[in-house]
Amino acid sequence: MWLFTRHGFVDLVQHPHPDHAHELLVRTQIEEDMKDFVRLLDEETQDAHVIKPTVDGDYRFIAIAAKDTVAKVIARLVTEIDYVQFQESLHFHPGHNNSYVVWLNSNDLKFGKMLREP
Repeated sequence: MWLFTRHGFVDLVQHPHPDHAHELLVRTQIEEDMKDFVRLLDEETQDAHVIKPTVDGDYRFIAIAAKDTVAKVIARLVTEIDYVQFQESLHFHPGHNNSYVVWLNSNDLKFGKMLREP
């Protein structure tokens, strides 16, 4: 599941090990996005979630979180929606110093963050 929030972008997938069916991998390309989302997880559980850099795969950072914790964080984000235009609520301004970009190619949906020089 791709999740775009005011706190950034994360990708949520099932933990691959069968003994961890109750957990998700939280994955991101952008460290600040991971730190912001993990802060929300930490607030929910009062425990620290570990961010690990990766060297393989599609994402640069991962964390592991219980599905029920992620669900509570997402529910809280939904109840806190107070904007009528998502783009206007973001902590960055697309097209200015940086922007998130989603595009389709012939095989799949792609996502990236483009940094621009001031």
